[in-house]
Amino acid sequence: MNRFRSALACAAALATVAFTAWLSPLPAKANTLDLSTWTDLNSGKCLGVYGGNMTNGTSIVQWACNGNPDQTWEVQTVSGTPGNPTWTQIQNYQDPSKCLGVYGSGTSVPTNLVIWDCNGHADQEWQFVPWQVDSRGAPAGCFVIQNQNAAGKVIGVFNADTSDGAQTVIWDNLSEQGHHDQVWCPFALNG
Repeated sequence: MNRFRSALACAAALATVAFTAWLSPLPAKANTLDLSTWTDLNSGKCLGVYGGNMTNGTSIVQWACNGNPDQTWEVQTVSGTPGNPTWTQIQNYQDPSKCLGVYGSGTSVPTNLVIWDCNGHADQEWQFVPWQVDSRGAPAGCFVIQNQNAAGKVIGVFNADTSDGAQTVIWDNLSEQGHHDQVWCPFALNG
């Protein structure tokens, strides 16, 4: 009987999380752990830290999804009020003291994305903008991820390369013109 009650409580909790996630336009809520892997619509590969190396300045690349912790990200809301954009910080699960950032706080294209100590700088703040499904039939819930410091610039894969180890960069938002390397789809690992 206790197992049945535990299973029922677990199912109810999962249904609540799924319903809440469905209502939320953003992949993160304030003070809520949200672990996801992010796959590039163009390549189907995951956003990760090159070689799993957590040294400041290590490149953020795409790689075949392999379940390694450097491909898992924790998205946390850092700012935003009603009517204003909500900005998030994206911490790496392998080392939560490290965040996704733009090398040297660069604002020109293409500037590389790197892992760096979380420091609250605007180059480490991101906004998730829901992407409109096109004729390619992308799954619902995909996003274009904008950088606060480099206004109008989004995360993309350099030259829309589909190979393992391709560098991610900030670039002008061309996602609506068919640049699917700038569209990222989450695979949630927990609610």
